[in-house]
Amino acid sequence: MTKQEFQKLTENHVLLLDGATGSNLMKAGMPRGVCTESWVLEHKDVIQSLQKAYIEAGSHIIYAPTFGGNRINLTMHGLEDQIEQINHTLAGYTKEITPEGVYVAGDITTTGKMMAPAGDMTYEKAFETYQEQIGYLRDAGVDLIVAETMINIEETLAAVDACQSVCDLPIICTVTVEADGSIFRGLANSFFIMIAGTVVNMAFTTTLAYPLSKSNLKGRNVVLNVIIVTMLFSGGMIPNYLVVKGLGLLDSYWALMLPGAVNAFNLIIVKNFFQELPHELEEAARIDGCSDVGIFAKIILPLSKPALASVGLFYAVSHWNDFFNSLIYLNSTEKFPVQIILRQIVLLAQGASADGSAVDFGVGGTPPEQVVKMAATVVATIPILCVYPFVQKYFEQGVMVGAVKG
Repeated sequence: MTKQEFQKLTENHVLLLDGATGSNLMKAGMPRGVCTESWVLEHKDVIQSLQKAYIEAGSHIIYAPTFGGNRINLTMHGLEDQIEQINHTLAGYTKEITPEGVYVAGDITTTGKMMAPAGDMTYEKAFETYQEQIGYLRDAGVDLIVAETMINIEETLAAVDACQSVCDLPIICTVTVEADGSIFRGLANSFFIMIAGTVVNMAFTTTLAYPLSKSNLKGRNVVLNVIIVTMLFSGGMIPNYLVVKGLGLLDSYWALMLPGAVNAFNLIIVKNFFQELPHELEEAARIDGCSDVGIFAKIILPLSKPALASVGLFYAVSHWNDFFNSLIYLNSTEKFPVQIILRQIVLLAQGASADGSAVDFGVGGTPPEQVVKMAATVVATIPILCVYPFVQKYFEQGVMVGAVKG
């Protein structure tokens, strides 16, 4: 079957697939933990009886029981030298009982390995793994390929690209997603990272800027020079990663907040603003018995709202837009900010566009790649724009700090 034939078929008919093969095989006596493909080879009657029931129920596409017939999975069971034989035989079982008008799908799935950077599976390794299995399924005479229960977007794209490289068969992808809505969870994560990160930034920046604003502080110039050096030179990605790992911060939000707790440029802005405040206010407060902490909290900070609002907005936007640090330091998908999730969606759309109809987006069909990109831009931009009106008054004053009227 060609992709064009499959497209015409889907336009004229509602196609019913089979499903829950693994669960039904366990009901039929397959033990947990065994190699499914090996067990099915020894129980041909069981799989064929199950597939006949699917056909009688009205299924138009029957999955060959090659779900885990890839090199990575079969190697774990010591069957790496039987990959071709296993895929050919299992596809043959399904073809034997499939009548005319019912199509046989070569079934593939995730390799079971975590994709980089969370794991050691790369796109190239996944591509080679799928390319090998799909080649054997093509030779076995299947009508189409189904990439079933995929989880990772990059791995899904590797399966689609591998299929394109070895055959012209249509491919269906079914992707497992979380029921609670990954975008909304990502938005919640991004808001938390932005708010908590900005609080950490402002706490460190203001408490460091205040003493540095005092000209009589011993060692002030040395500290300032050290801070300025950080504006010119960076430790680099690998040293930063090793420090974060050494501190035990990997896969935690602290890894996104503490390494950049103080931005040298923002620190200098706040320090300069503190220096311009009238010293008489501090002297009057000390005469009234106010401590340094009290002066800082009750006088300096309230008078510095314009500068703090400007710097706070800079920090907030930086946290909101950052996705590279999350990509490096976070492994748990439930902690991903919305930028990572939107990146995965855009990559999926790019993969679908390259194939025309490789990924099933539902009855609406594959959305244009540019539409997905624009939608992702809106989702990523609007939340942070909503923050601006609340700090606009202070921001306008803050950006004029140090300006000279002509």
